Amino acid sequence: MQGKITMESVAKAMPVFFEKLLQNGQVDRALASARAILAAAGAPDYWMPALFMRLKDGFLWKQPEQTAPAPLVRMWGAILEKFQGKAAAQGALEDLLVDPGDGDNRDAFSIQLKKVLKEDPQLANLLSALIEESQKGEGKGGSGGVNIQVGGNVGGSIVVGNNNTLGG
Repeated sequence: MQGKITMESVAKAMPVFFEKLLQNGQVDRALASARAILAAAGAPDYWMPALFMRLKDGFLWKQPEQTAPAPLVRMWGAILEKFQGKAAAQGALEDLLVDPGDGDNRDAFSIQLKKVLKEDPQLANLLSALIEESQKGEGKGGSGGVNIQVGGNVGGSIVVGNNNTLGG
């Protein structure tokens, strides 16, 4: 602190500071958010919290980047290509991306994927090959893996290692 700060200001600023710090590990942004809360509340000592750092980017830690294996990226690309021009399919995909935990979104996506698989049986073969390639981990000793389940009345089934299924 650059001077004496009231406990009321500390009580308002510190929860915001730690919440923002936990979100992304960037200390300078967390302190800026805490100071903004104090300024918005009209605290006369909003300027007192200060940060002196030697970090170039402000990160105390960084979240590890999560990258999908190449076969999985190609699999999604194939599905997206088949969804092009189909408003219901694109809507189901957008809803799934917004809230993947919602069972209704997963069900709607599953229905649209089943329709696409019925229209193009070769897509199932392609997805099967990509799942298998993904499970091989691209030379990493089988460290990759995908679990895709599409239930319902889809003609034929694809089962690839470790109980991963595509079909019904």
